[in-house]
Amino acid sequence: MAVTKTKAVQHNTNTSVNSNIARGMHVEVGTIAFDSSYPTGGEALTFEGFTPIAVMVQSSGGYVFSWDATNGKVLAYFADYNAVADGALVQFTNAGNLSALTAVQYIAIGF
Repeated sequence: MAVTKTKAVQHNTNTSVNSNIARGMHVEVGTIAFDSSYPTGGEALTFEGFTPIAVMVQSSGGYVFSWDATNGKVLAYFADYNAVADGALVQFTNAGNLSALTAVQYIAIGF
């Protein structure tokens, strides 16, 4: 399965940002809705019309997210309070259910 990405409409009055956008920089803001079968290695996230150089995903529901730029995926992590064996954060379980996370905010910047 896959995540559903919803791009938000945003109007920016910052002259510096608008100047960079005029030079080909893209800024996309929106939300991600996860599904009920998270795959090990992360959920693929694609962007139309540009290649992101940075994607920031807001923590939500006790989960922390990171962007794997090499593979174009969002990875989900949770805190493991038995950090002796696993470390501070552990990737979410393969085929695990993240469907309760329906409006996780993100911002992507690229060219």
